[in-house]
Amino acid sequence: KTFSVVAATSGVVSERINDATYGNLICISHESGLKTIYSSLSSFNVTKGQQVKQGDVIGTSGESLYTVELGNSLHFEVIKDNTYVNPEKAYTSIVTKI
Repeated sequence: KTFSVVAATSGVVSERINDATYGNLICISHESGLKTIYSSLSSFNVTKGQQVKQGDVIGTSGESLYTVELGNSLHFEVIKDNTYVNPEKAYTSIVTKI
């Protein structure tokens, strides 16, 4: 069963692409050099350049080449100044503190 995917924090949709490996992918750019990436989506609810607020529905879960065996899922990444951050460590942090 699919589920709604929401923006982790407010920002601007900087990419909205269909990738052969990762499926539908959304990248949101946030303050302080932070980016969040949401892939394996089955559908988009946003457009490139759109401003989103934390909690806005940006898409619907789906599958990618890597997540077929998982069924509907979400692949989520947090990147700060081009360095990957463990999302668990960023979960309760203020964006400017990451």
